Amino acid sequence: MTADFDQMVDLTGVSPEDRARMLRMHELLVAAGPPVDLPSELAAPLDVTSPSNVDGARVIAFPRRRRTAAAISIAAAVAVACFSGGYLLANQAHHGSLHAVRVVGLSGE
Repeated sequence: MTADFDQMVDLTGVSPEDRARMLRMHELLVAAGPPVDLPSELAAPLDVTSPSNVDGARVIAFPRRRRTAAAISIAAAVAVACFSGGYLLANQAHHGSLHAVRVVGLSGE
C-alpha cells in the first residue's frame, strides 16, 4: 500500500509528520472502500410540476414566487423614499445656516 501512496503523492518538501498523517488518511480511505451505488428509485427526480399521487401521498407543488415584481416594487419604494427625504431635507428653512454679512461686487478688466 505504501508503494501506491508514494507513486500517487509528491512528497518533496513534506515533513515526516505530515507524510504519516497523509498515509494514515490514505489507509482509512482505502479501508472505507468505494461509495455505495445510488438506488434505482432515486436515480431520476420526481415530477412535481403537477400534483400527483406518489405511494399514497399527494404531492402538491408550491406556487411560484414573483421575485422580479417584488424586487422592482421594493426598489421603487426605496427610490421614492430617498427622493422624498432629500426633497424635504433640502427645502427646510435652515435657521442655523450661513448668512451673508457683506456683499462685495467684483468687476473684470
